[in-house]
Amino acid sequence: IRASSGESDRELRRRPRHPPSHRDRVPKRHRAGRDRHRRRSTGRPRQPAPSHRGGDRHQRGAGRSAGPGWVRPHRDPVRRGRASRRDHRSRRRTPGHRKDRDRRSPRAGRRGRNAHRGQQAHRRPDRRSPRHRHRDRGCAPRGQVREGVGGQPGNSLKARTGWFITLEEPTAEQRTTIEAISKAKGERLHAISIGTLHQRMVNSERYIQQRDNAPFGSVNFGIQSRAVNTPNVQVELESSTGDAVSIRAMADRLIAGQRSLLVGNYGVGKSHTLREIYSLLRKDHFKKGKLTPFPVHINLRDCAGLKTPAEILRRHSEEIGFDHPNGLISAWRAGTCILLLDGFDEIVPSRWFGGAADLKTVRWEALSPIRRLVSETPPGAGVVVAGRSHYFSGRAEMALALGFKSFEQFKVPDFDDAQLADFLAQAGDRKRLEREAAQAYAEARAAEAEDATYELHGRFAELDGILEATLAVDDFVDLETLRAVAEHPPFPYPELHKALPTPAPISEPPLPVKQEPEPVKGMFGRKQKQQQAIASVEQKYAEDYYAWKRATDELPARRAEQLDAHARAEKERQEKLAAAEATYARESAEREREVAEQNESLDQLIVGLGYGTVDAVQEYVSIVLANSVYPEWLPVSHSAEFDPANAELALRVLVPGPEIVPAVKYFKYTKSTDEIAPVAATQKDTKDRYSGLVHNVALRSLHEVFEADRRGLIQTISLELGTETVSPATGQPTCSGGDSRASGCRSIEEPVRADTDHGSRRPPRAMTLSFNPPPGWPKPPAGWVPPAGWSPDPSWPDPPDGWQLWVPNDDDPVEASEPSTRVDA
Repeated sequence: IRASSGESDRELRRRPRHPPSHRDRVPKRHRAGRDRHRRRSTGRPRQPAPSHRGGDRHQRGAGRSAGPGWVRPHRDPVRRGRASRRDHRSRRRTPGHRKDRDRRSPRAGRRGRNAHRGQQAHRRPDRRSPRHRHRDRGCAPRGQVREGVGGQPGNSLKARTGWFITLEEPTAEQRTTIEAISKAKGERLHAISIGTLHQRMVNSERYIQQRDNAPFGSVNFGIQSRAVNTPNVQVELESSTGDAVSIRAMADRLIAGQRSLLVGNYGVGKSHTLREIYSLLRKDHFKKGKLTPFPVHINLRDCAGLKTPAEILRRHSEEIGFDHPNGLISAWRAGTCILLLDGFDEIVPSRWFGGAADLKTVRWEALSPIRRLVSETPPGAGVVVAGRSHYFSGRAEMALALGFKSFEQFKVPDFDDAQLADFLAQAGDRKRLEREAAQAYAEARAAEAEDATYELHGRFAELDGILEATLAVDDFVDLETLRAVAEHPPFPYPELHKALPTPAPISEPPLPVKQEPEPVKGMFGRKQKQQQAIASVEQKYAEDYYAWKRATDELPARRAEQLDAHARAEKERQEKLAAAEATYARESAEREREVAEQNESLDQLIVGLGYGTVDAVQEYVSIVLANSVYPEWLPVSHSAEFDPANAELALRVLVPGPEIVPAVKYFKYTKSTDEIAPVAATQKDTKDRYSGLVHNVALRSLHEVFEADRRGLIQTISLELGTETVSPATGQPTCSGGDSRASGCRSIEEPVRADTDHGSRRPPRAMTLSFNPPPGWPKPPAGWVPPAGWSPDPSWPDPPDGWQLWVPNDDDPVEASEPSTRVDA
């Protein structure tokens, strides 16, 4: 093409890579006559008029030659262009007539159609109402919302929850250390394993259990019965570079996050290979404590007609009977699973009325959800797609249609003679293999029943140890640990503090030097040659001298311009620094203000708790009970009301119903029916265990409140414990607890600071008195009435000798510094 058309490499790169359209398939003799006619009128060959039935109109007026090397542009199945009029008349959808609203203007003109070529395009008019536009204008960007979520909690008095993640199950020493740190920090900290954390996202064990019993592509049996039905011969895969790769190496590459493509002919064993990879990944997932990604094997033939990756994962969950598809979607988006996609060549569109020329477009549209599933998989998560290679016209189309940016291709070879002999030998000894496989399967199922029983007994141990779990923990909450401190980030632009260095002055140009003429060579015309050499040297010297003169004359102006540019840059730096410092100071002041407000509310809580106010006591009790950690599957809620007149706390505790206790004694595997069935516990055992749970929760709540109240503000607790249910008569939530009402009081009354009375007990209420706080005591809240049995906070300073806390209102005001004005009651 380059030799015939004479075009440059740049023009060749711009040329479309597709054959001419049907309107330009004209015999050469007709084109020659047509070009001859155009030469008479214009003097040069003109570009043929673009066809309205195909091609990109943006090629009009390109001015290219119409010679043999010119290639007529036509519609690209991948690029977006305009469909032909014939397609518009037949109401036929084409790849160029897709619903690309972001590429084309509402009027679909040339400018809007050529927007992907870098030209100006019409924008879609905003047809929203002014109210909606005003509403969207006030929305905060996603980054600001994320920063707001990561900030301080709205209620500083509620403790935050932290998690200490370990590889294995946390030991007792680790739990004790975390509890000590939790006390020191004043925040809730829990120690859990990484496996438990992954289980919060998706139950991989449940998914694998359901996936094992579902078909794998054309292999219509589960993973458990592999050795029962067919013999197994290991075959190494052939990579695109010619290397032999084992199934184990393939699984390791997927764990490392490789994107792979597995191809092979019909019946060669692609689905069997994916099932073997699934089996290895499954074993690694359980063997390493669920720290490696778990495999997700999807039969793509079940995903025809879907449009999004979420629909594919939901359809897959429905096919295998997995009841948590949203968790599977979350695991895929987090990159904690490996995708094994089997049978891309089995996805067929619902209707196709085109010809062979439209096969590329049909394949592109049919594989759209698979392409999105592969391309939207997070980096670092392994993906392997299997199918027949002749489904596509080439490797480039296969990579583009499946959404691979970079991948490695592997081929499943057929059996050689030795492998075929091994397969037949295994098939002859099939009965022995079936017996061994059946025995191994039965042992595995029995072990599964033992694991379920062990987990059940662990839950029973947690139920029985509800009360013991709090005895080794100090439930007192030091409110001073909740005091916040403003943490300011470093200044975001430290480089602005450095002044710009003064540039070095522009140096003077060197003075030109006159060169000596080159010696003349030859015998003829030496004088003339010598004169020409001297004239050339003189001319060169004159040009250099005048250039030096101009540069020297312009040097002061250039130096002044250099200094001005430096001054402007320095001024701009100072302005940016001032603006950045003002913004930083404003943000720091805002953080200081928020922390001051939190600490002020904390101070009010501390003072209120010192005087025993109702709101302070109830808030403190809620903080104490919120720090009480129960098992995740056992939700317990508390609510409290304090009566200062009697120093009594009305505590209400809601616990789950009896269904929280499993009515199972253990799990048993029945070999004849291949089922793991639970063995029911007696009704008496279940009732006794639930009754013990209720009693332990009641005693634990009393213990935590009394242990946290070191000053003895609460003398009596009336406890109501029950289960929140819906009343069948009224339809409203009600607490059904039966006889679960109890009360508790302190067994030993320890007087607080009983060395001096100072009139802490209020005189009879017949007298009109007011509280007279000593120096160093906080001011009591407005309208404060001391609760029954109130005593000052031990952290407050002792009153002066003879100080009277209660003084009559009818007398003159009593000076705080004159203890001699005490009034004897």
